[in-house]
Amino acid sequence: MPLGFDPEVAKDLKADIQFVLSGEEGGEMMLSIAGEKCTFREEKTPSPTLTIYSSGDVWLKMARGEISRPKALMEGLYRVEGDMSLLMKMGDLFRTPTKTKEEFIEKGEKKC
Repeated sequence: MPLGFDPEVAKDLKADIQFVLSGEEGGEMMLSIAGEKCTFREEKTPSPTLTIYSSGDVWLKMARGEISRPKALMEGLYRVEGDMSLLMKMGDLFRTPTKTKEEFIEKGEKKC
Protein backbone atom coordinates (compact mmCIF):
# COMPACT_ATOMS: atom_id res chain seq x y z
CA MET A 1 0.00 0.00 0.00
CA PRO A 2 2.77 2.51 0.67
CA LEU A 3 3.82 2.19 -2.96
CA GLY A 4 0.43 3.46 -4.13
CA PHE A 5 -0.15 6.31 -1.64
CA ASP A 6 -1.47 9.55 -3.18
CA PRO A 7 -0.50 12.54 -1.00
CA GLU A 8 -2.69 14.91 -3.03
CA VAL A 9 -5.80 13.03 -1.92
CA ALA A 10 -4.65 12.96 1.73
CA LYS A 11 -4.41 16.78 2.08
CA ASP A 12 -5.42 17.58 5.71
CA LEU A 13 -6.15 13.98 6.66
CA LYS A 14 -4.70 12.75 9.94
CA ALA A 15 -5.38 9.09 10.70
CA ASP A 16 -3.89 5.84 11.97
CA ILE A 17 -5.06 2.72 10.14
CA GLN A 18 -4.43 -0.51 12.06
CA PHE A 19 -4.24 -3.78 10.14
CA VAL A 20 -4.70 -7.08 11.92
CA LEU A 21 -3.91 -9.64 9.25
CA SER A 22 -3.96 -13.39 9.74
CA GLY A 23 -2.17 -16.14 7.87
CA GLU A 24 1.15 -16.30 6.07
CA GLU A 25 1.09 -12.63 5.03
CA GLY A 26 -0.23 -11.61 8.44
CA GLY A 27 0.74 -9.57 11.46
CA GLU A 28 -0.19 -6.32 13.17
CA MET A 29 0.83 -3.24 11.25
CA MET A 30 -0.26 0.34 10.87
CA LEU A 31 -0.26 3.21 8.44
CA SER A 32 -0.08 6.73 9.86
CA ILE A 33 -1.24 9.51 7.58
CA ALA A 34 -0.51 13.16 8.43
CA GLY A 35 0.78 16.20 6.59
CA GLU A 36 0.30 14.55 3.18
CA LYS A 37 2.73 11.81 4.25
CA CYS A 38 2.22 8.21 5.14
CA THR A 39 4.43 5.99 7.26
CA PHE A 40 4.24 2.23 7.71
CA ARG A 41 5.19 0.42 10.91
CA GLU A 42 4.87 -3.17 12.07
CA GLU A 43 3.24 -2.47 15.40
CA LYS A 44 -0.04 -1.89 17.14
CA THR A 45 -1.38 1.62 17.70
CA PRO A 46 -3.26 2.33 20.94
CA SER A 47 -6.13 4.29 19.36
CA PRO A 48 -6.53 3.71 15.63
CA THR A 49 -8.91 5.73 13.50
CA LEU A 50 -9.77 2.56 11.58
CA THR A 51 -8.97 -1.10 12.22
CA ILE A 52 -9.11 -3.66 9.43
CA TYR A 53 -9.27 -7.39 10.17
CA SER A 54 -8.53 -9.70 7.26
CA SER A 55 -6.43 -12.60 6.10
CA GLY A 56 -3.18 -11.35 4.61
CA ASP A 57 -3.77 -12.95 1.23
CA VAL A 58 -7.25 -11.40 0.86
CA TRP A 59 -5.99 -7.93 1.79
CA LEU A 60 -3.08 -8.17 -0.67
CA LYS A 61 -5.49 -9.15 -3.45
CA MET A 62 -7.68 -6.14 -2.63
CA ALA A 63 -4.64 -3.82 -2.53
CA ARG A 64 -3.61 -5.07 -5.98
CA GLY A 65 -7.11 -4.56 -7.34
CA GLU A 66 -7.71 -8.28 -7.87
CA ILE A 67 -10.76 -8.29 -5.55
CA SER A 68 -13.38 -5.57 -5.18
CA ARG A 69 -13.08 -4.05 -1.68
CA PRO A 70 -16.80 -3.27 -1.29
CA LYS A 71 -17.80 -6.71 -2.54
CA ALA A 72 -15.28 -8.41 -0.24
CA LEU A 73 -16.65 -6.47 2.74
CA MET A 74 -20.23 -7.48 1.88
CA GLU A 75 -19.12 -11.10 1.51
CA GLY A 76 -17.45 -11.03 4.93
CA LEU A 77 -13.91 -11.54 3.64
CA TYR A 78 -12.78 -8.77 6.00
CA ARG A 79 -14.28 -6.64 8.74
CA VAL A 80 -13.63 -3.16 10.06
CA GLU A 81 -14.05 -1.08 13.20
CA GLY A 82 -13.90 2.69 13.34
CA ASP A 83 -14.27 5.50 10.82
CA MET A 84 -16.16 4.08 7.84
CA SER A 85 -15.67 7.31 5.86
CA LEU A 86 -11.91 6.65 5.99
CA LEU A 87 -12.51 3.14 4.67
CA MET A 88 -14.47 4.66 1.78
CA LYS A 89 -11.53 7.00 0.96
CA MET A 90 -8.94 4.24 0.90
CA GLY A 91 -9.54 3.47 -2.78
CA ASP A 92 -8.53 7.05 -3.59
CA LEU A 93 -5.74 7.31 -1.01
CA PHE A 94 -4.06 4.10 -2.14
CA ARG A 95 -3.96 3.27 -5.84
CA THR A 96 -2.50 0.16 -7.42
CA PRO A 97 1.27 0.71 -7.15
CA THR A 98 3.19 1.93 -10.20
CA LYS A 99 6.58 1.06 -8.65
CA THR A 100 7.86 -2.29 -7.52
CA LYS A 101 9.00 -2.78 -3.93
CA GLU A 102 12.59 -2.99 -5.19
CA GLU A 103 12.33 0.36 -7.05
CA PHE A 104 10.79 1.96 -3.96
CA ILE A 105 13.62 0.74 -1.68
CA GLU A 106 16.33 1.44 -4.29
CA LYS A 107 15.34 5.11 -4.40
CA GLY A 108 15.65 5.28 -0.61
CA GLU A 109 11.97 5.97 -0.03
CA LYS A 110 11.08 4.94 3.52
CA LYS A 111 7.71 6.61 3.78
CA CYS A 112 4.53 6.03 1.86
